[in-house]
Amino acid sequence: MYTLPELDKSETKKLSMNFFKKELDRIENIAGSSLGVSLNFTNMKHHSNTNVTEEVASQRMDARELLKYIWASINELSEQERDVILMRYIKRFMWAKISKELHCSEVRGHEILNKALINFAEKTNARLGLAVYR
Repeated sequence: MYTLPELDKSETKKLSMNFFKKELDRIENIAGSSLGVSLNFTNMKHHSNTNVTEEVASQRMDARELLKYIWASINELSEQERDVILMRYIKRFMWAKISKELHCSEVRGHEILNKALINFAEKTNARLGLAVYR
């Protein structure tokens, strides 16, 4: 008898956290835009080579499409889940401020974030590969 693989919530949560802590910034830098934080362009190099310029433009368009997908996926989460992801990873609020904004304890805020990370991973797994099954 075939059984469906079970979601490894712990590993899925870790991958999602890493995505929001590291990969999202990289995607935003490539896209030249962000989900909510202004970007610093001082480190971007300007190329005169047409092939390099076209490649950079193509990568930027791909990254912008990916940001649209990420934003749409975040918006599919519950209001609390969406809010906690935005406050923690986009606005970079500390837990004291998040719990105050959500009118809950910091422990409850962490619970909401954990659920949000797992739900985000499941919603985006086909494209981002964040959900881990065993």
